[in-house]
Amino acid sequence: MSIKKIDRATCRLIGDDMEAALQAVAEKHGVDITRGRCTFLDENATYKFEVAVLNADGQAETKTYTALKQVIEWIEGLELADLDVEYNDPFLSVGPFKITGYRTRARKNPFIVTVVGTDKSYTLSEAQLMIVVKRHKSEAAA
Repeated sequence: MSIKKIDRATCRLIGDDMEAALQAVAEKHGVDITRGRCTFLDENATYKFEVAVLNADGQAETKTYTALKQVIEWIEGLELADLDVEYNDPFLSVGPFKITGYRTRARKNPFIVTVVGTDKSYTLSEAQLMIVVKRHKSEAAA
């Protein structure tokens, strides 16, 4: 199959193949490789990939995860142990989720939560996150 023009569908198709091929490289070197965005014109395309080292728990040390670990120290009521907890709260109604990152440039909704078992992620404000965390801790104490 020869490509004559690059469009969004072509970028997605090529990107999926590139990501699958890079997983073997990631396993060989013990890192996590994730595909970012793609910009394209009719004749060429540019892909962005992020390579992150895995910590002892197998969690990728991405920019958002590292920022989350740093900001947790400053938030009252939130601890590093809260990152390993699966939350299932009716407040969000998305199913069980984990706190996975912090977007440093996001003012309103900086916290990233990811639904367990999927790649779906959502953003929450600090107030929304604290409602869920406090409710979970009070239920666990009871």
